Amino acid sequence: MQPLPCILPFAHPKICRSFDVLRSRVRSLGLLRADDAFFVLKFVQRWWNDFCGYVCGNLMQGFSLGGWKEQHNVHHAAPNVDGRDGDLDLLPLWATIGTQLKRIDGASPLAHLLPFQHLYWSFALPLLRFSWLLQSVQFVCQMRHSFYDIHRQRALAVKKAANGKLKGILAYTEDQVVSTDFLGDSHSSIFDAGACISLNPHFVKLVSWYDNEFGYSCRLVDLITHCASKA
Repeated sequence: MQPLPCILPFAHPKICRSFDVLRSRVRSLGLLRADDAFFVLKFVQRWWNDFCGYVCGNLMQGFSLGGWKEQHNVHHAAPNVDGRDGDLDLLPLWATIGTQLKRIDGASPLAHLLPFQHLYWSFALPLLRFSWLLQSVQFVCQMRHSFYDIHRQRALAVKKAANGKLKGILAYTEDQVVSTDFLGDSHSSIFDAGACISLNPHFVKLVSWYDNEFGYSCRLVDLITHCASKA
């Protein structure tokens, strides 16, 4: 069976040539606060942007008005670019849905890089609606067990809490998910066991997702219900 063609176009007629102009537009729309730390530098040469997209994942991505409104990042084995928009020539590692994986040519360089994307992804910026909790755990003493055992112990502890006293507030998943999978999720935190990484024997990253709007609204309803029960 012949592989389907790769969906990563490397050209777009509408490219924002001035990053400062785009930065002003993003600020004026209130999508991000006026802080230079929230903006990522783009290279002038196009091929450098493409190269860094493959190597650094979404760390080198710029800012796109259409992308921030309609598209969301993924940090599992999936491309981080799904088409282009009119505001910025985005990097070729952006995805919105996991089914795009079926359209990647198995012989392309991207297909060889995807299995190792968990080693070089980075949370660069907050999204407009979906967000994550990135908790870095620093160990003073070196772990005495394998990284897998450490992951498993912590994942099971979170899973136990999600099925116990934090049920309905905390959730747990081992699925290969992207941000759009959490649209309308009522939980305040969905622990992503597959995204957690042991960077070295002393440092572990734990990741959770949540829907800013719907999850927060559900907690407000819980608060109102609690207050009404005490009246």
